[in-house]
Amino acid sequence: MGIVDDEQSLTAFLRTVNVGDLLAGTVAEVTDSEATVLLDVFARDPVGIIGPLDLSWRSFGRSAAEILEVGGRVSAEVIAVDLQERQVLLSRSATENPQLWAYLKALRPGQRLLKSTVRSREDPGYCG
Repeated sequence: MGIVDDEQSLTAFLRTVNVGDLLAGTVAEVTDSEATVLLDVFARDPVGIIGPLDLSWRSFGRSAAEILEVGGRVSAEVIAVDLQERQVLLSRSATENPQLWAYLKALRPGQRLLKSTVRSREDPGYCG
């Protein structure tokens, strides 16, 4: 019965999370490419994921293990909620420079920038 309750509570929690929410938590595991986070708002399982492109703009090119450590505290912006994988995808980069993040999110295909044109826009989110 506990597994069903846990699955239902995780699904219910994931449905309350929105892109753009700021969440905090504790780093539960770190690999070379990503970190899993035990979120303060759902402390049962480490469902937060910070992918390699969202670790830090200040430390771009460094591995997750060089930037974060297990037990460390993080806060990050939700960039996606993956109901199928049962994960909340997070970006620390978004919280490091909110003005730059807002500018980048506002770019649209066809928009003219100086002498360049934006052809497409990719979410700078989870890559893994």
